[in-house]
Amino acid sequence: MTTFHQKEYNEITYKQISTGTSDLIVRVIINRVLISSVFIMYNHDFYVYIMTNYTNTVLYTGVTNNLLGRVIQHRAKIHEKSFTAKYNVKKLVYYERFDNPVDAITREKQIKGWLRSRKIVLIKSVNPKFKDLYNEI
Repeated sequence: MTTFHQKEYNEITYKQISTGTSDLIVRVIINRVLISSVFIMYNHDFYVYIMTNYTNTVLYTGVTNNLLGRVIQHRAKIHEKSFTAKYNVKKLVYYERFDNPVDAITREKQIKGWLRSRKIVLIKSVNPKFKDLYNEI
């Protein structure tokens, strides 16, 4: 019988598969560490971003390694049935850069867990007028 458990290891969430041996669990941890190392080795930039619609009534938080490309996708409504397409989310109002995906994903999850009011305070700390930052990327 195989069971699944959520565990934290160096801020990386993974599913631990218990089959009665520890070899499988060790391999999962090693693979996660190696995956993180591969991302860092390629020296990509990773971004957490917040977008809104033109009336600033909807907030969307995301993570990407290609901020310009991702904003273009949101603006073009590439995924017609997505949240951003449905609510006309096209304005980039906040972003942060990270050197590795683990930190970026951790920050994205943190921000997504916040109340709207706290997200607005974050945005206003760097962009008080909610101007579109698309041309500044």
